[in-house]
Amino acid sequence: MVELHADYRAGRLDPVDVVNVCFDRIAELDPALNSVVTLDAQSARAVATASAARWKAGAPRSALDGIPMTIKDNLLVGGLRAIWGSVAYADHVPEQDEIPVDRLRRAGVVIVGKTNFPELTLEGYTSNCLFGTTGNPWNPALTPGGSSGGAVASVAAGFVPAAIGTDGGGSIRRARVAYGARGV
Repeated sequence: MVELHADYRAGRLDPVDVVNVCFDRIAELDPALNSVVTLDAQSARAVATASAARWKAGAPRSALDGIPMTIKDNLLVGGLRAIWGSVAYADHVPEQDEIPVDRLRRAGVVIVGKTNFPELTLEGYTSNCLFGTTGNPWNPALTPGGSSGGAVASVAAGFVPAAIGTDGGGSIRRARVAYGARGV
């Protein structure tokens, strides 16, 4: 993220181009991983375009402006389904963002999509009856851990530089160990 910020500031990279690379990489590699369960290409490209204009004008909203991220599916993103990996919520589309998502949007973060996790976040691996199992980017036959396995896998696979997950009982910590990644 630090490198993207520096490249945006110097004009070497543009948030629109970066987001397009994210979507290209997801299209190429995620069919084997199943980490991103909902994409938001139209909105992401619009947010990236607005971010590019702010960077060009020298007025980014924050250090995160234009940074692409994925969001774990249990966090509410207004207008995007939040299914919790459960048939009980299969048609749930919240109208408003949860507080952390709202803060990310205000900072200019580009939300690329939502990531897979076990039903109701109840397991230490990433699989559910609606979206299936998420594979580990180093070996798709192995688990990425969980319950934030989809979020961590989306970063480890190079789809996005950062993802938002949750950690109520080791959900990020278990998943990040599978990749040697950092979890905050």
